[in-house]
Amino acid sequence: MKFGILCAPHWPHQQTQQSVYEDVIGHIQLAEELGLWSAWTTEHHFGTDPAYKPYGLEGPWPAYDLVVDPLTFLGHVAARTTRIRLGTGVLVVHYDDPLRMAERAAMVDVLSGGRLELGLGRGGGVREPKAFNVPSDEEANRDKYFEALDVMRAAWTGKHFKHSGVYYDYPEVQVVPTPLQRPIPAFLSNRNTRSIAYAAEHGMSYVSVTSSWGDSGIDSHNAYHAKFEELAVSHGRSIEGLDYPQTLFCYIAPTDEEAIGIARTAIQARNAYAEAHYETRRRVGNVQSPLSVPAHQGPPSSQEQQFQEQLKTNLIGSPKTVIEKLTALRERLPTMNYVLAIVGAGAAPIEFDRRSLRLLAEEVMPHFS
Repeated sequence: MKFGILCAPHWPHQQTQQSVYEDVIGHIQLAEELGLWSAWTTEHHFGTDPAYKPYGLEGPWPAYDLVVDPLTFLGHVAARTTRIRLGTGVLVVHYDDPLRMAERAAMVDVLSGGRLELGLGRGGGVREPKAFNVPSDEEANRDKYFEALDVMRAAWTGKHFKHSGVYYDYPEVQVVPTPLQRPIPAFLSNRNTRSIAYAAEHGMSYVSVTSSWGDSGIDSHNAYHAKFEELAVSHGRSIEGLDYPQTLFCYIAPTDEEAIGIARTAIQARNAYAEAHYETRRRVGNVQSPLSVPAHQGPPSSQEQQFQEQLKTNLIGSPKTVIEKLTALRERLPTMNYVLAIVGAGAAPIEFDRRSLRLLAEEVMPHFS
């Protein structure tokens, strides 16, 4: 099993933005020192609406994420690391021109020595889709997304190509530089059948956030994988050797009591930050019911109920407890061969995050690597 970290740097307003970036880079450098496989970052845009009250709580709320361009950020990180692979969780294809994204991704892959891993997605939220002219019609949204993926895949071949489609039209061009990796490892979401079908057809894989939210989505996750495997076979694609990253919150301490105490505060804060960003209650038209979990996770829940669900599957507890949880989760998710430990979510004390990462590497990973 491979282990990496995923960092979405919140910006609590009492901290400078530069220091937030430096904290995350410090996490990544420590992860490299400890022998983790990869470090991924995210993409979100804009601050929060001060009038919006997630869970009915008063703000002001931190900006959910300071990484507005993961490729720019990872290009910088590449120069400050030597071995660790660098990933996007996710690069939002709708927010930029796909040819420009393909160029930047290729450049980061070359500058990093072939260390890039690309999670690709369609994005969400309230202001972001409006600001970047993302189609609101679901079918058009997906059509544009998959056409953009076609453009990016063609660009990375290093060959001359042209494209004339519904949403994008390019004359004959050759994208340089050419990625060192042919192809760059790419991961789509596994939360809809069309993404699974595209990944299976084109020899790509998928990344999942299922278990970050508890265990209620595991059966559907396994059903999606069975469909993915079936479709890959139908296209003559081998899935042998593919990685299937699974994101899990990581709060490890010498005792369960300390880990759970820190995790409860941090995850509930993180869930509130996420709700302040995504404004799910506003979008579903029910401002009384906090709904910051994905739709497939069922009805709205209180913060504590939501945390208790997340406690079941995430890397929360002593090393012994986390090993037991991860062993049990692996039995339920037999395809899980790549864990992305979410570090720093909810702005836990940085000393705790660093110690948690060390405990993951030194006491948990040896049981699975």
